[in-house]
Amino acid sequence: MLDIMCPLISENDAVASELLERILVNLLDSKKIENPSAFILARDLIKRTASSIEPSIQVLFNSILILGKKDKTELGPYMYELIYQLNQVSSNILLSVLPQLELKLKSNDERERLSVTKLLGKMFSDKDSDLATQHKPLWNCFLGRFGDININVRLQCVRFASQFILYHPYLVQDLTEKLSERAHDAEESVRQAVVVSIITAAKKDMTNVTDDLFNVVRERTLDKKVNK
Repeated sequence: MLDIMCPLISENDAVASELLERILVNLLDSKKIENPSAFILARDLIKRTASSIEPSIQVLFNSILILGKKDKTELGPYMYELIYQLNQVSSNILLSVLPQLELKLKSNDERERLSVTKLLGKMFSDKDSDLATQHKPLWNCFLGRFGDININVRLQCVRFASQFILYHPYLVQDLTEKLSERAHDAEESVRQAVVVSIITAAKKDMTNVTDDLFNVVRERTLDKKVNK
């Protein structure tokens, strides 16, 4: 089947939107569980035709992310899950899509910002991810959400901190400044989440937990004692 489908994509200038959607829908978690064979076929097809299928994927996400045409495709509600799954399959296929997420991180819609923050937090913090290196402007934009006006967005950022500390030591310096700021957040739940994230990382592996991060925890502990 793969040998039949690959030429259909590689030998054409564009992939028909209906065919593209039929391929991509099989990457969704629900479909992966329902039909693992279809997931494997879709994954391998995308890997083998990445350079050919990429322009059509860009058009699809431009339509959803930039033009807001979610209702024009059944994949609209799953666009962030698809971005995550596609990044797992072939990160290069999203080179022109990921920068568009900067706009979503700055959206006036708090639910939109929260959804994109969850997506990027997961993508940046995955154990083998080098996304922060490949997309530095997007990483810097994500860091800006640590100071978001919405408490849920701030909490989401802080909760990913332990993963960053454990798996991405080159990001710890960037992260330390943000965690230090959030350790003085107006909301107790955010301040507490900072301490929990750092301690969680330290319990698993202290290697990347710097003195500055331990100082953040110590300052919070002292503050709580003073306030009692």
